[in-house]
Amino acid sequence: IQYHHVTVTIEDQVAVTHVDQVFRNDQGWTVEGTYVFPLPADASVSSFTLWIDQQPVEAEILSREEARQIYEDIVRQLRDPALLEYMDRGAVRASVFPIEPGEKRRIELEYTQTLPADQGLISYSYPLNTEKFSTLPLEEVVISVDVRSQVPVRAVYSPSHPIVIDRSGDRAFRAGYEASNITPDSNFDLYYSVSMEDIGVNLLTYRDPYTAEED
Repeated sequence: IQYHHVTVTIEDQVAVTHVDQVFRNDQGWTVEGTYVFPLPADASVSSFTLWIDQQPVEAEILSREEARQIYEDIVRQLRDPALLEYMDRGAVRASVFPIEPGEKRRIELEYTQTLPADQGLISYSYPLNTEKFSTLPLEEVVISVDVRSQVPVRAVYSPSHPIVIDRSGDRAFRAGYEASNITPDSNFDLYYSVSMEDIGVNLLTYRDPYTAEED
């Protein structure tokens, strides 16, 4: 995997996630790839783009039952045990064939979901964990999350990754994570609390070891 870029826009709990990945065949022979991406339970796929020899390739949207069989087959072949935790999710699947020696394939995927909120604490998760069984480290991983809220944002933190936070007033912020030559071993999780009467004062009992920001 040459790079794995994720751009997320969240507006009032509605998150649009755009995934951009480039795969490269470093082997001396032609390979066939199968792209499988686990979808959040309530996600709706808005676009999928893969071009092979100037021809678009369509993706197949799998139900939870269909995806579970795919996950089990992959795990049975010991190719990606990380998929076990996505057994209750649907998936996007596409055949990436052929990939000649030295050639690259670029995949772009976009999906929309509504984020859960628990007493003003909103959470977002991206399935980066599936990359931990890659045969080689990812050359570049970039995740950018742009959040806009109708009510003030009180605190922002990630328990999974070191992030940089850039605030634009009290109702918007951007959180970013970047790494090179890395093998991810956990999902990317982001939490932020919004001001709802007085409950925001008691929302965060976790002190993020990487970064935390409170008003």
